[in-house]
Amino acid sequence: RYTIMSQRVLLELRAYYLIYKPKEYLFNGYRPGKRYSVRSIQHLMQKALLKVGLENKNYTIHTIRHSFATHLLDNGTDLYTIKELLGHTNLQTTMRYMHLTSRRIDEITNPYDALLTAKDNNIIKPGLK
Repeated sequence: RYTIMSQRVLLELRAYYLIYKPKEYLFNGYRPGKRYSVRSIQHLMQKALLKVGLENKNYTIHTIRHSFATHLLDNGTDLYTIKELLGHTNLQTTMRYMHLTSRRIDEITNPYDALLTAKDNNIIKPGLK
């Protein structure tokens, strides 16, 4: 699966690669030449949450994926593109990730507002031409 990567993360990964020169896995697990187990990644996540004071929250690795999708939507990315980035085959699966935030709801305008332009401000009254 492919995804987009921030330039900052890319620079950090390049620096990491130059220092550690990984052979098989970009990040080796606790045992040399072995990948991290799912449990090890969960443990690292919990340590990171503890470090930033969020240990009492029920955050998981999947929360990061969900947040990624939500932020894409909040930034105006269309659902089809988000579906592709998440690797979903069905748009309905992607839509389960989407929760309209109150900020986003406040920003929604009625499409009929576009019929009235600021330039002419003509208001069409029912029955009049």
